[in-house]
Amino acid sequence: MHDKIVLNRIHQNGYEKIVEAKDPKSGLHAIFVIHRSKPNTSIGGLRIHSYASIEEALNDALRLAKGMSYKAALADIPYGGGKSIILLKPKQKKTQRLLTAFAQVLNQLNGEYICGVDLGATVDDMNIIRQTSPYVAGLNKDNIRVDLSSYTAWGCFRGIQATAQRLWGSSNLNNKTVAIQGLGNVGYKLMEHLFWAGANLIASDT
Repeated sequence: MHDKIVLNRIHQNGYEKIVEAKDPKSGLHAIFVIHRSKPNTSIGGLRIHSYASIEEALNDALRLAKGMSYKAALADIPYGGGKSIILLKPKQKKTQRLLTAFAQVLNQLNGEYICGVDLGATVDDMNIIRQTSPYVAGLNKDNIRVDLSSYTAWGCFRGIQATAQRLWGSSNLNNKTVAIQGLGNVGYKLMEHLFWAGANLIASDT
């Protein structure tokens, strides 16, 4: 494609499409994984993170894309699972140029994958990507940005309640101990729900 962005297809059994993208100009090094694009397009967050190796990043993307397929199926949502990762070098910062290059590659997938907010990515990042690509989740019908992490945190909280109901015959979490690993957008909001439900909390974050 244009602007010297180099695309490389990676083949992995059980996955529809894996693309590695590199753009020396913007510093982009990204992976796009589509586990399933049936019955509709694949959906999954964009993770912007520094990894020790490309293999570690790819394993993360493969695992998360497949997980999105299962989550969509369990929630009876007619989408497949996907994932994208921008691999940052140590001390490398996000830039508009970097996100625009990502959006250019996203367009090359022709709607097979729609990205959203995940670790290291923000709603503001999605708005930058959306200036170049329409394949972005996180805006409502009035083009107003939506913080999807609130919905994810609430879904996690309700899942914990359902688990408690199954284990102990009650969804009441008062004095139950819950451990949360990671206090990002989702983890922090989940912790608030659990706090007000009376749970004892063990929380950790890097």
